[in-house]
Amino acid sequence: MSIVASDIFGNFASGYEGEHYLTWTLLPNNTQAKLPQDSNRYFANGSTTVTGIILYNAQKTPVIAVSDGTIRGTSSKIVVMPTNVTHFEMATQHNQSETAGATFSVTLTARDSCGNVATNHTGNHDLRWGLNAISSPIGILPVKPADGVQIFEQGRVVVDGFRLTRAEDMATITVTESTSTGTVTGTCGSITVRSGSPTTFAIFVPLSAEVNKIFEINNITAQDICGNTARDYQGNKTLTYTGPGNSPSQLPPSYTNPVNFEGGMATRLLTTLVKAETVAIRVQEG
Repeated sequence: MSIVASDIFGNFASGYEGEHYLTWTLLPNNTQAKLPQDSNRYFANGSTTVTGIILYNAQKTPVIAVSDGTIRGTSSKIVVMPTNVTHFEMATQHNQSETAGATFSVTLTARDSCGNVATNHTGNHDLRWGLNAISSPIGILPVKPADGVQIFEQGRVVVDGFRLTRAEDMATITVTESTSTGTVTGTCGSITVRSGSPTTFAIFVPLSAEVNKIFEINNITAQDICGNTARDYQGNKTLTYTGPGNSPSQLPPSYTNPVNFEGGMATRLLTTLVKAETVAIRVQEG
């Protein structure tokens, strides 16, 4: 950075010579920067050159001020450009909390070594994806988009095609790009997977029961499309039971109804069957 002494009319003050103690200020003062140390600087023919100034924040247009205690000068606004991308910042569509079985997107933001958005990271870029997640209780696998080219605009891209299937899993997504200067990576960790809305009931019953004798259905569990327990399924529900027949004298079987669900499960449901048969109990709500 060159500092030139001028007179009141803006003329070059070539007589400003020798050592002068300079102090430095950066405006706005919350801008991150490395300024020269306050110290004596030698002027020759009214000017001196100072090195070692580093500006970090590409979102600001700072002004550098310098003073010798009597004379003060300021630079024009400095446009700070980001450097090349060094890493990716990643965020899922719903802020690291996704629903099992639902497709979601991930936003990639290219950032430089100072944390600025690398707006020069634009156009086609070849990305490789990693997904650390487990399959659902009924074996449905998680899904990630195919490796390949994604188009960045001003350092950002939104990529669709992710799906997680195991509720209460803590999944991690990674991305890698190989560039001419090295490898750029990003990690999106600790993604919480919530269970989805219930789509089916799983019924757990004893292997056998005596006619006209009370027994317990061990539990009825509301499950989402991936087989996870639908934890948000709560409260009293009126269920319709089908399957078991009436007795020869047309007495119907009896069931617990309504049924109270807590965390997607209802347990110890008193039941009486009245017909001797091999049968499955089916249940539905609504």
